[in-house]
Amino acid sequence: MTIPRLGFISTLASSAVLAACSGAASPDGSIGVLSPEADARRRHSPSPTPSPTLSPTAAPTSSPSASPGGLIWGVTFDNVSGASTSQLAPAATMLQALNAAIGGKSWSRFVIDQGSDSATSNYTAAYAALSPYTNVMWEICDSSYVKSTSLSQYSAITSNFLAKFPNSTFEVGNELNGEWLGGSSYNSAVGLANPVVAKAYASWKLVASAGKQSALTLYYEPSQTVTNGYDMVTWAQKNFASLPDMANGLNKVLISYYETDNANVRPTLAQWTMIFQGLRAVFSNAALGFGELGIDNPATSSTLAKAQSIMSYYYSLKPSVSNWCGGGFWWYSAEDLVPYSKPLFTLLQSLV
Repeated sequence: MTIPRLGFISTLASSAVLAACSGAASPDGSIGVLSPEADARRRHSPSPTPSPTLSPTAAPTSSPSASPGGLIWGVTFDNVSGASTSQLAPAATMLQALNAAIGGKSWSRFVIDQGSDSATSNYTAAYAALSPYTNVMWEICDSSYVKSTSLSQYSAITSNFLAKFPNSTFEVGNELNGEWLGGSSYNSAVGLANPVVAKAYASWKLVASAGKQSALTLYYEPSQTVTNGYDMVTWAQKNFASLPDMANGLNKVLISYYETDNANVRPTLAQWTMIFQGLRAVFSNAALGFGELGIDNPATSSTLAKAQSIMSYYYSLKPSVSNWCGGGFWWYSAEDLVPYSKPLFTLLQSLV
């Protein structure tokens, strides 16, 4: 199931519309409106209702260092393709404020979409504006597009972004075991015979050969909602048994989990520990954490409490597993955390 989502530009466009109506400037200081850009996503299309905001205060501007303690504090920008420097300025300010709370450098996940949006030139401004304040992880292909992206296209995107943005981490597979990526025929194939695994493997080989950091994100569904044959740990064991070079060579293996898509099930710390220990048995050397969290839509006044509950729980989790890195990578960060005066950013700041 694929449905539209708002991207980074359309979020700022919505702010500009509100500002134009009130006679005030948008967060980037402009009043001009850009055309919204819709992308496919298996979750519900986001609401255009803006989240409530608090009174802004000045953001710190000190240069960050590496994150202390080896933990990652991550956010996701779901569409920075084509964004201008001025449009990105509020996000840069948010990242500086997050870095000040961390006492180090945050992580930002940039989502690369299909077709013309996969051109590196569309991301030059975003990288230039945000990378001084954050470690960048490129999501090579969102799970919504993996099925329709050929192996050669998938490899070409990886090669292009490796060449253009070498000082980055590369997420070579997103929600790779999600049933929407291929269906029953896909699930019956194993290892390189599985088309989506073959794409991720080819991407990983390019990244590893270049000596760069790699990541893989898998999709978790609890027993109450999982489709037979798609249990995350079992699927990983089955598909990577014949690919020990990738299984042992990945630098990060992360979990995407959405309570609101899974009957609002919240596994306990003990359950998460067992889940991550299961991944540890497959991916012996990788740092483990969460690579995607959130709710189905950007937070509104009616869903803010739920979003706060999810953020508080998952960003604070510390399962008993070796090489835990945290992560988080809140999906609607452009919508929920920018500008940094929004309640969800204030919460994230307090969790750090």
